[in-house]
Amino acid sequence: MFKHHLWVWVFLSTGIAVAGCGSPYVNIPPQSGDLATHSPNSKNVLQVLTAVMGTLIDQMSVDGPVAVILPAGTSELSHVDVAAHIGEPAVSIHKQERLKAIVTVEATEVRIRGLRAEVDVLTRGLGGPGDLKTAYLAWRPVSGWQVTHVRTWRGLSMPTFSGSVSEVK
Repeated sequence: MFKHHLWVWVFLSTGIAVAGCGSPYVNIPPQSGDLATHSPNSKNVLQVLTAVMGTLIDQMSVDGPVAVILPAGTSELSHVDVAAHIGEPAVSIHKQERLKAIVTVEATEVRIRGLRAEVDVLTRGLGGPGDLKTAYLAWRPVSGWQVTHVRTWRGLSMPTFSGSVSEVK
C-alpha cells in the first residue's frame, strides 16, 4: 500500500514540475535529428532568457544601456518583453535606445532539459574582446528559473564588436 502511494506521489509531482516549467526538452538552435522544441518565443524559453540576461547584466558594471540580443527567430515583441522584465539598463535591440548602448549581451544557444537549463551568451563591448559565457539554471517551484552559476570560457577568441549596435540584426 505504501509503495503504491509513493509511486502516485512521485508521478504527480513530476508531472506538475514538468507542466510548471514548460517544454521539458528544448534546443535552440535545432540540432539535426532531435525531437526537441525549437521556438525561441515560448514562455519557458523567454523565462530562461530573462533570468540569464538579467543576472549577467547585474554582474556587469556598465554606465548606460545594454543591448539585449536573443536567439535568431525571436520576435520583436519577445525582445521588448524580455528587456522590460529585466529593467534598466537592458534595452531591446529593436528600440531606439539601443543606439546609445556600448555593450551587448547576446544569447546564442539555449538547452533546456526538464528542470535544468544552459544558455550560451556572448558579452561584447566596443573595442574590447567578447567573452563567451555559459549560464547554468535550475527551476524551482516557488521562484521559477534561477541562475546557479556562470562559466566564462577563457582562451577562446571571440569576435570584437567594433561597430554600432544599429548594425546588429
